[in-house]
Amino acid sequence: MPTLEAGSALDVAIAVSERLPESTSQTARELYEALVWCSVETARRKGQSPAITEALLHLPLEQLAAACQISRVTAWRHLPQLKALGLVDWRTHKGSLRGETRSTGTCWAVRLSPYKGPRARLSADDLRHKWRDLDADVRAGRTSYRALKHTKALEDKLLKFEMLLAWTLPPSTLITPVTPVCFNSRSAELEAVLDVASAPKAQRGPAVDAAAQALARALRDQASVNFFRRLTWQLLRRFDSTGEDHSYSVYLAAIRARTDAAEGFARRPGALMQSRLKGASWFAEMMAAPPTRVGSRPAAQA
Repeated sequence: MPTLEAGSALDVAIAVSERLPESTSQTARELYEALVWCSVETARRKGQSPAITEALLHLPLEQLAAACQISRVTAWRHLPQLKALGLVDWRTHKGSLRGETRSTGTCWAVRLSPYKGPRARLSADDLRHKWRDLDADVRAGRTSYRALKHTKALEDKLLKFEMLLAWTLPPSTLITPVTPVCFNSRSAELEAVLDVASAPKAQRGPAVDAAAQALARALRDQASVNFFRRLTWQLLRRFDSTGEDHSYSVYLAAIRARTDAAEGFARRPGALMQSRLKGASWFAEMMAAPPTRVGSRPAAQA
């Protein structure tokens, strides 16, 4: 079986899914590939052993289906093939929202070896774990439904998987509101870009600065931090004046540029992201908008 050291997480996921029995449907293979990718990438970003053979995750089913470009119903129809092979076990997880019982998402046990090891199985403790605080998520505007339309609009598989990872939580890592499992990585910092629009006006200054610094660190471009601040303020002005929130576009452009740099296709990911954003139909008009006051500046910049 490929280990975490056998190449990129996508390479490992593809190699493992290719070892499934020939009778396995293509859709089941793609679902397993996505779950393995999340498991491997989560383990890597947590610094776990390359010998990991099983993973426990919390992930909304609708996000998994969207990453595989299928409906929830189609996912439900093909997942039993993986369960019959002992590779996947899943249950709907329940939590509380405004005092009423609601689904928080789906718990998954994923075996990473198609031909050896015990059957993937969830325990009662896995289902009792408080994976998410739904009230805090709703207050922050961080809901799976809101993110789903952005995931569906993506074409690149790796970007779809990156969005999927943003909704993946491992055991013993309850983050409220929900943020990516890679809390020590640049992806977690990039989530600050998505939080700006929901920040109260009195806190927008610090939120903008946090987003700009996160972009600068993730793209290794500290020299452009002032541009990133301006970009984030303009995103807010656009949001206030038209209701259009382009923060996901910026977030995904940053992920894509960082990935290109990691794979050797770009030496200056910050410049690459800026170049791609300039090609967007909304970018020039947004950046040309007058600098109206939409929030207070951080004390350090006042």
